[in-house]
This record gives sequence, C-alpha cells and structure tokens, in this order.
Amino acid sequence: MVNIKKDIFNDINKYKEAINVEIKEMSMKDESTIKDYYMNILESEDIYYIFYVLKISFLIKVKFVNRNILEKLNELLQMVSMTRNVIEIEYKKICLEFIKNHIINNDNIDIIITVLGHLDLNDHEIMYFRKFLGYSKIYNYYKNVNKMIFEKYFTTEELIVLIRLLDNHELCFVQLLPAITRINEYVTDSVVEKNIVSCCIILNSVILGSPKSFKDKDDYVISTISFLTNIFYDSKNFTFINLEDAKIILLTINNLTNSIKNNSRISNLSFGIYNESLEIYEQMTKGHTTVLEEYIVIGCLIKLIGIFYMVSYDIGCRMHDTDYLFNLIQDSDIEKPQYINDTEWKNIYDFFLSHKYETLDLIYPSTLEVIFKSDVLYLHLIKCSTPYDALLPLKNMLREVDWSLLIALACSDKRSEYISFLFNPVFFKNNATEHYEYIHIFIEAAFKNNDYDILLIVTHILVENHKDLIKKEDFLSLYVNLFLSNFSHSVNFTISYRREKLLNFFCENVTDKNTNNLILVILDFLTKHKITTPTKYVFTLIFLYSSRTNDISNETVIKLKDYTFKCIQFHSTILTSEFDKYNEELYFNIISNPHIKLYIVMLSLYMVNFNLKIDFTDEDLISCDHILYIKLIISLICYKRGQFDESYLEDIRKVLLKFIINSRNSHVSTLGMLIKESDKSILIENTEKADILAFYDNILEKLQTCLKKEKCIK
Repeated sequence: MVNIKKDIFNDINKYKEAINVEIKEMSMKDESTIKDYYMNILESEDIYYIFYVLKISFLIKVKFVNRNILEKLNELLQMVSMTRNVIEIEYKKICLEFIKNHIINNDNIDIIITVLGHLDLNDHEIMYFRKFLGYSKIYNYYKNVNKMIFEKYFTTEELIVLIRLLDNHELCFVQLLPAITRINEYVTDSVVEKNIVSCCIILNSVILGSPKSFKDKDDYVISTISFLTNIFYDSKNFTFINLEDAKIILLTINNLTNSIKNNSRISNLSFGIYNESLEIYEQMTKGHTTVLEEYIVIGCLIKLIGIFYMVSYDIGCRMHDTDYLFNLIQDSDIEKPQYINDTEWKNIYDFFLSHKYETLDLIYPSTLEVIFKSDVLYLHLIKCSTPYDALLPLKNMLREVDWSLLIALACSDKRSEYISFLFNPVFFKNNATEHYEYIHIFIEAAFKNNDYDILLIVTHILVENHKDLIKKEDFLSLYVNLFLSNFSHSVNFTISYRREKLLNFFCENVTDKNTNNLILVILDFLTKHKITTPTKYVFTLIFLYSSRTNDISNETVIKLKDYTFKCIQFHSTILTSEFDKYNEELYFNIISNPHIKLYIVMLSLYMVNFNLKIDFTDEDLISCDHILYIKLIISLICYKRGQFDESYLEDIRKVLLKFIINSRNSHVSTLGMLIKESDKSILIENTEKADILAFYDNILEKLQTCLKKEKCIK
C-alpha cells in the first residue's frame, strides 16, 4: 500500500502550527504585550481553541498572569461549568498548569482561590498552592472570609479549597463560631432571614472540606437539620429566600444528613421528616395552589421525601407504601398560573421536574406493581426548558424509557440537553439494534442544523466509548458521516478537531476485512448528499485503505474509479470554462490544479493497485479535449507501475498519436516524455516511505519544463 501522511488531510495541524508559531513569536515580546494577547485569547468564542492556546503556553517563560487574566479565566471556567456538554480535553489540568507556570505572585489570593475552586485540586496540588500562597496569608484570608460571609457571596467550591488549604479542622471550626452562633440563634428562635443561606454555604463547605470539624457534634447537626427542613413547611418563609436559596438549603440538609447517617438518632428524625413532608405534599398537590412560593415548596418537599426515604431505607426501614408514593408523585404536576412570567415559571417547573424524577428513581426499585409512564415523561419534557436536569437522575428506570417517543424531542433545538442521556450504556444493553437507529436519527438532525459542537461531542463519545460499533456494517456509515460532514464549508477549530479524532480512530480500528464496506459507505454518502464539489476529505479514508492487500471487491473498485473520474471531469470542466481553449497553458493549468492534482494521483493509485485500465471511447478520439489529455496522463502513469501487457501500451500510443495530431494545443507533445522508459520520475514506488504528492509534483515539473522549452523554440 502506498502510504500518505495523514497531515495532508488534517486541517487541525494547520491551526496548531499557526498557533505554535504565534506563541513562539509572543515569547519574545514584553510582559504587557503578552498580557494583552492572552486577554484577547480568553475572549474567543471557541473554547477548544482557547484551551489549546493555554495548553502550549509553556513555550512562554515570562510570568504574566495577573488579576485581570485570572478574572477572565474565572469567567471562562464558569461558562464551561454551565455548558451541558464539553468533551473531556483535560481543561482543568490545562488551566492549572497555565496558572502554575505563569502567575506573577500570590498578591491576589481572593481571585486565585476563586479560580482554583473550579479545578478539582488533588492533595498534591493543594500542597503546592499552600506553599505558593503561604500559610499565614491563607489563614488571614480565611478569617476575613468568615467576617465577610454575610456581606459578600462566596461559592461552596472556593470555600472548600480555602478550608483544604488551611488543613486544620480545629482552627476551621473556631473561625466558624460567628456563623455557628448565628445558626444557633435561628434554631433557638425559629427565625428565617436571608443570611441563613450564607450559613448554609459555610456548613456545606466545612462538611465537604473538613468533615472532622463536626466530629462529636451530632446534637448540633440534628437540630440544624430539623430547623432547616421546617423552613419548607411554611411558604411564608419564601418572603426571605428565593428558589436558588432553596437549592442551597436542600443541599445543606442532604450533606448534614449524610454526615451523621450512622447515628441511631437519625432514624426517628428521618421517619418523622419523611411523614410530615409527604403529608404536606399531598395536601398541596390535591388542593388548589395559587401562590408562587407554594410551587417552589412543592418541589422542595419532593426532594425532602427522597432524602429521608433513602435515609430510612438505608437503616433498614421498610414501612413505606412505595407503590402509593410512586404513583402519587408520578401523577402529580403543576400548571403555570397567569400572573407568573415565563422565565420565572421555567425555573420553578424545571426545579420541580428534576426532583420529581430523582425521587421516583430512588423509590422505583422498592415498588411492587407500578408502571413507569413514558408518555407522562414525554409531556413533562415538552414543557420544561432544561430536559437534562430531569433526565440526569434516572438510573433505575432507564430500561422503562421509550425512545420512540423521546427521539423527536432529542432532535429538536434542545439537542444538547439529550446527548448524555441518549448515549447511556443501559440503552445499548436493552435493545442495541433499535437504539442505533435513534442515534442515526439524532446525528442526521445535527447534520441538518450544522451543529458542529454537537457533532464533536458525538464523535468523542463514539470514539472513546463505542469503538465496537465500527464492527457493525450498518453502523460504519455513522462514523463516515461524522468525518465527511461539513467538508464543503470553511473549516474551523472545532470541525478540524473532530476530523482529527475520527481520522486517528479509523487508522487504529479499520481493518482489511471492513475496508470494502468503508469505501462503499463513503460512496453512498456522496451519492445520498448529492455532492458535486468534493474536496480532499472525500478521499481521505479511501486513500488510507486502498491497497492490494485489502479485501476490496471488483464492484467496489469500479465504483470508486468511476466516481473519482467524475470528480476530475467536474473540476476540469469548470477550469476550461475559465480559460481560452486555445491557451497553450490550458491543459497544464488543469492537471496542476490542487483538486485535480490530488484526484489524478488518487485514481492512479487505485488503478495501479487493482490493475485497472483506462477506457478510451470513440467520443474521446473525436473531441480530443482535456478529458482525453487527463486519461492519457493517468494511463501512462498506471502503465509504468502496473502489470499490463504490451498491447495496452500500444493502445495508449495510438490514442496519444491521434491526440497530438488533432489537438490545436502544440504543447501536448510533452506527453511523449511520459512514455520514455528511462524517465524514472513517473514511477509510483510501492514503499512505505513513498510520498505520492511529491511524486506528482515531479511529473508536473517535467511537463512544465518541456512546455517552457517549446515556448523558447517558438
């Protein structure tokens, strides 16, 4: 097989090479220029481009990351964290190395901690930043945070990083005393006000960042759980808190409960909270809810039911009527009242749905005679704005999901909400053949909408998690479609990144046994999409596998030959319409055109590998035009490398002679150079090191030299 460098077909390398050159040039600039450069980079809309630039920033030795760049980096990480699907490109590791290599100093500890909160630091990385920031500075900042906690918003993630950097649960708890005292006052006096949320953020951070801080404080934890759950039993409390606050309080209840789940006293508490939450939930769903706060409470109660049902279940309680509970929650819904605006209602309804299906999924394994209603799920998903949140909790009920209903929603403008759910491994185990069809439909929808990000994510999932699918003949087309899609559009970093992943995948996984199917699938793609202006991508995969050793049928080879020649005809005809047909350089311009040049080499390769002959028709001999010229070049190239008898060479000679006599372009006599046995430049070397494009350039150089000589003679 004649090999070709994959880089020829891989535009991502052009991007990377250009970026590498740019970074190397930037490394010689001053600090101010470098800062401006990275500020602009971080404002790009292509996150894969941004992370690639950050990844190779080690080439710059200057320390330039200041507060402004850290703030931009924080905005980027916030955006990525809210994006439903970002393929795994180790972006957290990339950002971490970028900071470590280029941060100027430790002066801006607040924004440094905020950024680190996005990066899931391991213990080794925590030790690194503890040394970099200095323990004294960390401790003083922690004290200031606890003083400011009721005045300024801090995320749980950044507080966890700060607590881990402090690494002293006694100091941690001592500094928490103002917040602890505030919570005690709330618990004692049953007071609910806005600062309860700040207290919850601190509690969450300590539970997750320094769990030992609550050792031997079970009484405090239990009383706090009881107080926090009571907030949701009175909708009037939502005068002081909103939906986002409610989410933080629920998370705190869940984390506090998990921290003492081995305490025997939690049994009575959990059973009591479960029963009270269920009773209030029944009353509210069966009654006539009219107040906005009550709709939020309904969603909160479902979450509480789920939390404390699982606590009771884990400690061995089986007293719940799970069938009744499942049917009650499954059949419940909330309807939008006229006085609530659409944006506010979407948030409330999505919150309700996510907790509804999370709790249903928790209960389902313990039920006896219940039926999961896919049609109800379908109707709910139509009404919600973030289906991802409703579908994410589903684990135990996945086998009951009916994709014949859901696929229409998955192909809507909310495609990104369904990707991870569509590719859940359970669906492949349940009914793989049928589910493959749904994936095909989903990808076709992404094609139609030029959804490059979706196609990249699908590519990543298939290549990383579903390599076995390429062994299935009917599924090979999916990979091919992903590779060839958008080939006629101007490429960008995302499209090129997708092609790189797929090209590497094909090289690793396509074997001689499935090459024939691969080529047929490509040709089918071209026909199906009525592609008349193919580019190099059309032939990439075929070229990589067109070898004598491959098990390619004669029928496939003929189809491949015919299609490739049609491509040559298409492009050459366009060129002839742009030039004077009597122009002596016309034919040379045709065969040196980048597209035609590649196609001629491709076609020559196929014909040499499979001993095919060029067919000369009567029409060719009558017209003696550029098509015959191209046929002669291909036939001569193929004859020199192929194993043809002398009679075929004689046929070529006759046609060549007639062409030279009849053609008005005198320079066609240069073709005679190609028939000389001594001209080794026309040989296609069948070696691993052969570069077929360099070979063709050599041919063109020979022809151009002859053409120049003719001009000089004239």
